[in-house]
Amino acid sequence: MGIPRCRCTDSHDLPVSTLESNHPITFTFQFSEFVHQFEAQDITIRGTGNNFTMVDSDAFTIEVTPSAEGVITVSVANDAAGNLPVGDIATVTYDGTAPTVVITPDNQLTYVATKVFTFEFSEEVFDYTADDATVTNGTKGNFTAVDGDTYTLEVNAIADGNVILNALADGAMDAAGNGNQIGSAPITYNGTAPAMKMSAIPPLLPTILPSQLR
Repeated sequence: MGIPRCRCTDSHDLPVSTLESNHPITFTFQFSEFVHQFEAQDITIRGTGNNFTMVDSDAFTIEVTPSAEGVITVSVANDAAGNLPVGDIATVTYDGTAPTVVITPDNQLTYVATKVFTFEFSEEVFDYTADDATVTNGTKGNFTAVDGDTYTLEVNAIADGNVILNALADGAMDAAGNGNQIGSAPITYNGTAPAMKMSAIPPLLPTILPSQLR
């Protein structure tokens, strides 16, 4: 009988360099043949392991709850299962932080009906479109992806007053799958020119004193 080999993968069936935002993370240990006496104690984890399960005679799973953001490592010792299997290691980078977004301009008074707003995310995001933003007292125009974390949207004011642009929650996702937090930027549009009223001033009549009357 040959030496059994173990392949350790995460919930996406990937062994290394996987980004993950959900937890707990399920790791699977797939042996090349039937093994005996493989237990949770044979697994080394950076994090907290729970719910160790024997799926069948050559496959096992364990759920890992990250203790902090960063690299989560799960490995199998070379002497596990009582038959000197060749061990394996899987690494997952846990990222549970949602991207934030800052929208500019913000709290600005303007007489210009068409303004270009900029969405600046705290990290690179994906799948962000104009449909992921709403406008109050305005209409959406050209939407542009400047780069991975910067987008612009042209907004046309409808009437004088507050024009509010909102970035909806979870409109974009980072590489780990975290949806973005909400963002908002109001501006005040005043496109009405001041009214000017002109009127004629009657000439002043001279004052006649009684002594001047004859």
